[in-house]
Amino acid sequence: NSDKFKIDEKGRKAIYTGIVGDTGRFAYIEDPTELFKKLSNITYGLETKDIYANMYRREEKELKFLGYIYSNYKTTENGLAYLKVPKEVVREFELETIRAVRMVNALQDTAGIINWHFFAEKEDGSIFCEFRSNGPRVNDIAFKYGGGGHMLAAGASVASWDVVDNIIKDMDDNCREFNK
Repeated sequence: NSDKFKIDEKGRKAIYTGIVGDTGRFAYIEDPTELFKKLSNITYGLETKDIYANMYRREEKELKFLGYIYSNYKTTENGLAYLKVPKEVVREFELETIRAVRMVNALQDTAGIINWHFFAEKEDGSIFCEFRSNGPRVNDIAFKYGGGGHMLAAGASVASWDVVDNIIKDMDDNCREFNK
């Protein structure tokens, strides 16, 4: 069909997987109508059930880490939630640092939380940061600390826990302003 993209199945699968991930399974777009119209040009012939299964499959060690997340995250009165994960904890759960910090969305549907952030320490002492939001922009603050991303999903890598404390303060101030 001439209106279909001339991309092989592997490429279409990668594009679709990226769209699903970046949109939070289409939850973070106001009106998906135009996107859905165009998706048929990408998804023809794809087994999307396998894509979703692979995206959201967890290993047992990740399930155990979820217990750590739910037992150790902190909140502020302004709707900010955050978790600091020292490298010793990353090692204890036998996770790669990037895998630990990318579990940030474990807090996404928590009532009263409008921003949620994970900070995971790498072996060299620097810290991966992931920022997510249901309202206040996070990419401007990510940019301030050398990172970037989308309005509601961003990240950075910083040198120390002192910098993380500054980010938490900035994000909490951002939530307070958003709530006014």
